[in-house]
Amino acid sequence: MKKELLDILNILTFIHFASMGGLALYGIHRIWLLLCWFKSRAKSEPNKPQFSFIETQPLSEPNNYPAVENKFFVQKQSNDAENRVLVIEYPLVTVQIPLYNEPLVAARIIDAAASFHWQNSKLEIQILDDSSDHTSQIVRERVKYWSDKGVWIYAIFRANRKGYKAGALQNGLKESSGEFIAIFDADFIPPADFLEKTVPHFYFKNSNLTQDKTKQNNIFENRNFTTNSRAQKIGMVQTRWGFLNSRYSWLTRLQTLMLSPHFEIEHKMRFSQHLFFNFNGTAGIWRREAIESAGGWQDDTVTEDLDLSYRAQLSGWRFLYLNDVVVPSELPVKLSDFRSQQERWSKGSIQTARKILPSLLSSSASLSVKIEAVAHLMANVCWLLGFIVTITLYPVILYRLSIGICQITWIDIPLLCISSAILTYYFVYSIFSRQSYVLTVLPLLPIISIALSPFFAFSVVKGLFEKGGVFVRTPKFGFSDSSKRDYRCELQ
Repeated sequence: MKKELLDILNILTFIHFASMGGLALYGIHRIWLLLCWFKSRAKSEPNKPQFSFIETQPLSEPNNYPAVENKFFVQKQSNDAENRVLVIEYPLVTVQIPLYNEPLVAARIIDAAASFHWQNSKLEIQILDDSSDHTSQIVRERVKYWSDKGVWIYAIFRANRKGYKAGALQNGLKESSGEFIAIFDADFIPPADFLEKTVPHFYFKNSNLTQDKTKQNNIFENRNFTTNSRAQKIGMVQTRWGFLNSRYSWLTRLQTLMLSPHFEIEHKMRFSQHLFFNFNGTAGIWRREAIESAGGWQDDTVTEDLDLSYRAQLSGWRFLYLNDVVVPSELPVKLSDFRSQQERWSKGSIQTARKILPSLLSSSASLSVKIEAVAHLMANVCWLLGFIVTITLYPVILYRLSIGICQITWIDIPLLCISSAILTYYFVYSIFSRQSYVLTVLPLLPIISIALSPFFAFSVVKGLFEKGGVFVRTPKFGFSDSSKRDYRCELQ
């Protein structure tokens, strides 16, 4: 074999095993998440307090219950002589719904937001419509319908999509009045009691964080991201995504398999371990002050939600994750739509890593918090590593035909086993979460990953060198599990 060819094969072999090593590190991280998850499952969780916005209590004397500030918004006495009650004055909440050419689901999300259980005078609904099709007409009709019923709702139409979703949210923020900002994409259907289940957590520091005050103080001292005075204030509450069409097709089952552990393992563990985690762009609610103090919505990445999440936490804000509050959503039903969504997430996470890592690494966060945050932000590099492993596999096998069993035992097999923990991660979650219906598509996961890895790898490379980019909205069709399937649609 010629020396030049040997040199090339040597280089390819090094690149191949370096990439395998990177995938093995990712596999170790998945194993760590699983171990933390099992540990949390083994503990008997105490009953979480349930909050109510109106406490009805008979009062023997009118002055026995003076108004209490900052316990639960503002509590005031009613003058009803027969049934004196403590009535809570709600905070002002703005609901933002960004839309772009989504005529099949626009009315549904608007109706859901207008049906929230909240005082009308304390609920402001913004429809942020950048559409260029007849979605805008649907928006006007639904806004008029609900306005006539006394709902505080209006639409903001932009002449262009400058800044895409980030631009629409920032533009709407300037026009809004709310102390809290709830955000929903068009394909979500938030339940009517969504605000009642989320807003209280901004007022109760201990509601979902720790049961032991001493332990809580230690966490704030030793494990908090920064020493900022905002550290004990909640800046954002994220809820879990549910899926309306998880059983619709093999593709939606595959996405359920991929996304469910992101919430029920990753978010849950990062929150419980007091690590950085992110707002998912929808089905969450922000404290307005947290958005503004962190610099607002910015469009220099295509994952503006991940970017703002890290900036806010680096500024000292704490985030809450509520696994028991579920907001149903729609999964992409076309392979092309799934691919474009994953391409945006892959590119945007790397753009965010480029932007955030310098300030993160120089922050006062502990070393363990920094390491996990780097693993979180750089996770999509695995698409690039997987693509490299695939294209270098044949020349490496050709070059190493004469290697002994010892080298295979000590190098190849351990790397392969640890890397396969990525697949094991999804298998174990599906078994223990009793989502057996997604196990039928588990064999498709490596096949689809290999097939689509060139596209995702290219997105990762673009994220390393590009700022911003076109925000490709994922089309929504209003499908659910009971919808009639179009088999031709799935492979488009």
